[in-house]
Amino acid sequence: YRTVKELEASNDALVSANQKLQEENRKLTALNRAFEKKVTELNALKNDMNNLLTSTNTAAVFLDQELKLKLFTPEAANLFDLKKEDLSRPADKLTERFKYEGYADDLRRTLYEHKTVIKEFEMPNGGWYAVKMIPYYASGNKVEGIVVTFTNVTELKMTNEALHISSQAIDQSPANILITSVDGSVTYANKRFCRMLGKHQDDIIGGNVFEIYRKHFHCEELNRFWERVIEKKPWSGELHYQDEEKEDRWEQISLVPVEDSAGNVQQVMLISEDITNQKRSEK
Repeated sequence: YRTVKELEASNDALVSANQKLQEENRKLTALNRAFEKKVTELNALKNDMNNLLTSTNTAAVFLDQELKLKLFTPEAANLFDLKKEDLSRPADKLTERFKYEGYADDLRRTLYEHKTVIKEFEMPNGGWYAVKMIPYYASGNKVEGIVVTFTNVTELKMTNEALHISSQAIDQSPANILITSVDGSVTYANKRFCRMLGKHQDDIIGGNVFEIYRKHFHCEELNRFWERVIEKKPWSGELHYQDEEKEDRWEQISLVPVEDSAGNVQQVMLISEDITNQKRSEK
């Protein structure tokens, strides 16, 4: 009888242990599924990152804490003639292909001071690149390296230079030039127009062209032609008004619609020239 009781107690203990093992097994199974899900997500993320790095047109290199090459995009490989054998080599290898004063100092400043550095440098072939150095943060907000991107800005610099030249030409033009939005808000006034009003450029920009002509030239006629210009119909003609001293004055004015790439009128350029002396001579 005692043996039977001992066997029953042992069986109860085994059943209880088995139940605990089954519960632990269920927990482990749930954890395993969560782990597998996380691994799948990480693999998908890794694949996305690899595809992004492979397909991007941005030249980027990843450096570790010792400023050695850790990873680079295909565009960076083409730009700096990098190969797989260059991984784990010092980042100084990149300086063989461009002129960048203080390159090593900027890398160390980014790594140790956690500063983002943005500069431009010139390639030996004459092209220009913008370089951006940003700290590479890992878990715990710890910096484990640097990401350096290189963007070709040659065309942008050429465009900016062309815009600067055009802006200088407009600014130095012998004609009075205003550029406004379609509602008449002034976005630009050249020097000659500012001198004509006796005001600084900052005092004119943001004002309304109709108010300017109403206040300074006592002229109300400009409104009549504005809607026509917004409909992509340039207008040229003479405006007659009296100045503050009640003297008759005349202006030859051209209103030119400025369209965007989609063909929508975004601005209006007003080009005017005082022809008062010419009118008086004709009279």
